[in-house]
Amino acid sequence: MTRIAVTFSRPHGRYNRGEVAGFDKPAADRLVAKGIADLYRKIDESAAQAAAEQAGRARFEAAVEARVQAELERRLAAPAPAPQPPAETPGGDTPETADTGKAAAARTGKAG
Repeated sequence: MTRIAVTFSRPHGRYNRGEVAGFDKPAADRLVAKGIADLYRKIDESAAQAAAEQAGRARFEAAVEARVQAELERRLAAPAPAPQPPAETPGGDTPETADTGKAAAARTGKAG
């Protein structure tokens, strides 16, 4: 006699929700008709996991692309900043010409 696998959708007798059991066709049909169980459908877990990873990867790539596009549009829409004159240091030098570091400390007698 052929057995039909069912997955219990609620507790029934000694079976808990989510458990899988095999019954003869009339008993399985009764359980399904009463809403106690559903016909069991085996899912290839590796294929399901691969599909979920692919979907997650596609969502991630779409989100990154949207953020990059939004940032690009924001930068293109913003006006270019006006050039600033170089700031002067207390000694009158610009940062590019200021004498800094150990050599300057040795000449001035200040240890940093």
